[in-house]
Amino acid sequence: MKQGIITLFIISTFVACTATENDVNQEEEDVLMVGDYEFVENLTNDYGLIWSWEGEFTTGEQEKVKDWITEVSEATNNTLGQYGFDVYVNIIRSNSKNRPVPFGFARRREGKNQVHLYVNPTATKDELLRDWTAQHEFSHLSIPFLGSKNKWFSEGFATFLSRQTMMDQGLYTQVEFDSLYHSKITEAKAYYNSSTKTFIEVSDSLLDNNVYSHMYWGSTTFLFTIDKRLRKERDIRFVDIMKEYQPLFRDSDKSIKDVIRSFDKVIGEDWCWELMAVYRNNPSNVIMEDY
Repeated sequence: MKQGIITLFIISTFVACTATENDVNQEEEDVLMVGDYEFVENLTNDYGLIWSWEGEFTTGEQEKVKDWITEVSEATNNTLGQYGFDVYVNIIRSNSKNRPVPFGFARRREGKNQVHLYVNPTATKDELLRDWTAQHEFSHLSIPFLGSKNKWFSEGFATFLSRQTMMDQGLYTQVEFDSLYHSKITEAKAYYNSSTKTFIEVSDSLLDNNVYSHMYWGSTTFLFTIDKRLRKERDIRFVDIMKEYQPLFRDSDKSIKDVIRSFDKVIGEDWCWELMAVYRNNPSNVIMEDY
């Protein structure tokens, strides 16, 4: 990638929802984005971050945001495996007083892996780091876009792995991490009490009714279950599987079937495939009874 300025015109629309501590981050949604992308950092020998800005940012604010995102990007690569592509980072100024990063979404289109973040640049770097949105969106890019029908999986995936990245950054301990997940999943459990609808059917219904947070956290149970089994039986974490997944399968996988099969190839067992059958075929209350 040659250093320079690339003008990118992306013309489309989007519907955005935001809420406190709700992982309401949209991916592959249409959005109006017009910005000048400027190559700034090379994080590896071949790939880096490519920046664009919307709204007014002082030089100091830009430097703070770049430091924060660079740290998040490096942490994501360290935790989930080195990304084999440039990441296009679009920063949109926000004056939200509720959160430093009130909204974000990831997009993989036309060969570009993108993260779009609405940011209040008056927040401190520590406040930016402790907001989960950037880690969530960067986590999305570790697998291909799986389509809107599999949003339950992709959002649970990013919600789980964003906090894994934050744990590796020193923002959570393993004990705090487990406590957080059990607390959030317990809150979501009441929404998954159906004895007739499958877990995925309930998740899709929650999404249709804009109950984002509980759907996101409820869906983390899939990876939480795999991670717990890996820690118990292999003394490794799911992020160790992701490190091997990146160079082997990230570029070739196209569907959720591909991704699940690839995870199992790395594990050497059919754990993910078998668990997916459970989520597709069993009532939601059965899936959640152990939480």
